[in-house]
Amino acid sequence: MANPINQNFSLEIVKHVVCLKGTNFTSYKQNMNMIFRLKGLNGFVDGRVPKPEPIFAALPVVEAVEGIVNEPGAGVIPAPVSVITNAIAINEWELTDCYAMFLIYNTFDVTTQQLLLSDLSYQLRDVDTA
Repeated sequence: MANPINQNFSLEIVKHVVCLKGTNFTSYKQNMNMIFRLKGLNGFVDGRVPKPEPIFAALPVVEAVEGIVNEPGAGVIPAPVSVITNAIAINEWELTDCYAMFLIYNTFDVTTQQLLLSDLSYQLRDVDTA
């Protein structure tokens, strides 16, 4: 996986790409494929790098020291706390996936961007009313 901490989240790499207008798909696709390979994003774009599923682990809470707390239940070991042990990997995946979407979106022409946004708002409206 590309390491997003070392990733340059800039549009600089796509500034030479002619925006996708529908008539230039072949050259656009070739340029974007090379960019994705250079940035280590091709697996994110084509779905070969799935988002990691959370891995939960039960970690024990430190036992309260008898006599320090003068309340009922002092010294009782509380139930373990469930934590996600791979949260960093999930966050790295989300950042890298977002960067790939950022590059794609910003290489569309304005009309295509507006169509995409209107389609997304329509889909979100349907989710809200369901």
